[in-house]
Amino acid sequence: MNSKYNGGDNIKTRIAYYDNLRVLAIFGIIAIHVFQLWHHGEKVNGMYIYMFSEIVRYAVPIFLMLSGALLLNRDIDLNHFLKHRLTRITYPFLFFLIIAFLLSLFTDKTFSYNIFSHSWYFWMIFGVYLSIPIINKFIQHASVREIEYFLAVFIIASVFYQFI
Repeated sequence: MNSKYNGGDNIKTRIAYYDNLRVLAIFGIIAIHVFQLWHHGEKVNGMYIYMFSEIVRYAVPIFLMLSGALLLNRDIDLNHFLKHRLTRITYPFLFFLIIAFLLSLFTDKTFSYNIFSHSWYFWMIFGVYLSIPIINKFIQHASVREIEYFLAVFIIASVFYQFI
């Protein structure tokens, strides 16, 4: 089911199942972070918490797939896209990076994996946003066969990269 809403000067169409997936993914991300807080407890409870934490990890790829579904195969003004998307994620990232740094100073903790472990998502989405305009152009002008070939090469390279 699609619904329309006026988002400023233009009318945007919302796709209900995208919104539903986003809600599921938000709950999954919250659960991942909550379970991570309890993961260092007792061994038996730790096992169950670890199991539930792994079950809700579906949320991360859902966010990535939603980004692709909503950003690909549409006309993109490169300057506006990069400025809008990159500033939208860079300023909050820098803000929270500074907070994490200050917390590490005031809590006598040195830079550790635990304090900055969540920053991997920023670097990943930053790379996705940089490559979306290029991939979008390719998808708009490529045949189905060329897209299938690209996906096959990408998947094979991703699998074999793990062994390098």
